[in-house]
Amino acid sequence: MKTLFAVMDPTFGATQRITIGMHTLAHGLPIAVLAASLLAMVLGPGQAPAETGDLHRLFEQRCGRCHGHAGDFARKTLTIVDGTLRGRRPDLEGFLKRHHGPQTATEAEGLYRLFFRQVEVGDEFQQRCRICHDSASDLARTRLIVVDGAVHGRYTGNDIRAFLLHHGRLAPGDAAFFHDALLQIALGRR
Repeated sequence: MKTLFAVMDPTFGATQRITIGMHTLAHGLPIAVLAASLLAMVLGPGQAPAETGDLHRLFEQRCGRCHGHAGDFARKTLTIVDGTLRGRRPDLEGFLKRHHGPQTATEAEGLYRLFFRQVEVGDEFQQRCRICHDSASDLARTRLIVVDGAVHGRYTGNDIRAFLLHHGRLAPGDAAFFHDALLQIALGRR
């Protein structure tokens, strides 16, 4: 084994050597770089957004630069005809698999579901909630959690279904609609 990195410990006045494998690293490498590299080796690769269920994040990372917000994009460019999502191209699912990718089958299917729900549900959130909340996906991602199939406040623990009955002048049917929409987003189904 060869020394990978040597660090002078001022407390004890001794030099500690970090050795890994048979490689020698030049002195003077910033500790932050070494620490980040070691952490990456220990933690391994992260999961892709489609694997974690965050379809909005997948869209934001892969598509948002050209297409903007997923909901706005879907509602402007796609329609549902006989239960099938349609765009300018006849084979939307096939197109999603090869457009600026290729995407994996899981990612393409997830994006298709995301777009379908965006078109199906419409722009209720933008019309009624965006004045205070940036987007439904950001709200679900940062402020909400799912507990036993119901949406709760991440920091308060409040049951969001009950909270919505007294929030934003929503009627009971509207409160149920928004709870279900936020639940689908939080679960990665929309």
